[in-house]
Amino acid sequence: QNGVKTVVERDRTFLGWTVATVKVALVTSSYVPSQSHTAYTDVVSYEISGGDYTTGGLTLSGKTITTFTNQVRLDAVDAAWSNLPVKPRYAIVYDSTNASPAQRSLFGYMDLGNLKARKLRIRWPSQGVLTLTVEDAPGFP
Repeated sequence: QNGVKTVVERDRTFLGWTVATVKVALVTSSYVPSQSHTAYTDVVSYEISGGDYTTGGLTLSGKTITTFTNQVRLDAVDAAWSNLPVKPRYAIVYDSTNASPAQRSLFGYMDLGNLKARKLRIRWPSQGVLTLTVEDAPGFP
């Protein structure tokens, strides 16, 4: 609940997963993930550039919302690049709707490990790009 509340309070322009401009940005291994990082400005200096990678990342398409046993699953079409200038370490998912980079909220990141090539296809997990799981409260059905 705190994560959802924080995103909503920080990013007043968030229109919802299927309407917002949600992007995936690629950053180098110099970036150190931190829960204190809340906005695109916290990661932009680590972002890769060049090749077929566009600064700011790839806009996610085909976004869907589904529910499954106490979960809200936010999914999208897989992301792919065929000519990266360097091997990225992390993929950062964020809301790019707001014009101000300081107000572009980070949703999460994926550790890409040590890539062997400069081609990358991110196949999102079967649960989606992002999954919010809520536990049943004691005393409620």
